[in-house]
This record gives sequence, structure tokens and C-alpha cells, in this order.
Amino acid sequence: MMILRKQRREELEEAGFTLVEMVVGIIVLGIIAVMALPFFARAYTIMSLNNSVTSATASAHEIVEQMRADPTCGNIESIVNASDVYQDSRGIYYRMDIQLPDGCYDGEAVDYTITAERLPDATLLLENEGTLYVPPIDGQFQLTPATP
Repeated sequence: MMILRKQRREELEEAGFTLVEMVVGIIVLGIIAVMALPFFARAYTIMSLNNSVTSATASAHEIVEQMRADPTCGNIESIVNASDVYQDSRGIYYRMDIQLPDGCYDGEAVDYTITAERLPDATLLLENEGTLYVPPIDGQFQLTPATP
């Protein structure tokens, strides 16, 4: 009988972890989690910024396609004046700004600059420069004053 009790006691002692072992394990896991937290926060920030850049690039491409669809100074200047604030798929706002540094003249190449800034921190997402040819009106070269 005594041997059975002793054998039973040994089986119970080897059946699981002690409280001290459990506490140490939880503390180690907590320390690892605290060390990994900045990594995940940075990854989320980068993912968010990449998403905003992708959205801004798509918007810039759409704007350029609108200018190419009707390459007249009137259309280009209306698109430039309509540049506004957009929102990406994650709800982050960004501002698109279109500049015509040399103005728009019929029958000439028009240089444009498109920039996109994330709001409210004004992080530069995109800066794109390009040139678009504006054909002359009725085959004649006419100058149209630049819009400031």
C-alpha cells in the first residue's frame, strides 16, 4: 500500500508544469511580444504609406489621361484648377497639386508637374513631371495666356 501511494505521488509530481515554470514562461512571452511590437507598428506605417502612394499614382495617371484625351489649353487648365483632395481605400486623405510651370500655349509642348501630399502631415507621396503636346487650334498657332 505504501509503495502504491509513493508511486502515485511520483506520477502526480511529473504530470505538468509548476506555477513558477508557468509564470516564467508567460514573462518570457511578454518580453518577446514587447520587443516585436515596434516592428509591427513600423510595418503597418509602411503598408499604409505604400497604399497611399499607389492611390496617388493611380489618381495622377487618371489626371494625365484626362489631359491626353482632350489636349487643349482650356481642358488642361480646367483640370489644373480642379486639383483637389482625394481619399484612398483606407480612408487616408491626400492632396493632388498640378502645376504648369511655363503656362499653356496652343501648338506647343506643355510641361506639367503633379505632386501628391498625404494629409495632415504633408508627407510627399508622389512627384511626377511630364510633357504634353497641345496641338494648334484649326492648324494655326495661337497663344493662350498662362493661368497663375
